[in-house]
Amino acid sequence: MADPENTLLLETSKGSVKIDLRPDLAPGHVERIK
Repeated sequence: MADPENTLLLETSKGSVKIDLRPDLAPGHVERIK
């Protein structure tokens, strides 16, 4: 089960895309996105 705190939901005209963020692999990137 994905951590809701690190899950991004991207809504597009074609549907939804769920993105699981990985702060253990890219902590700086995750912080910038949040």
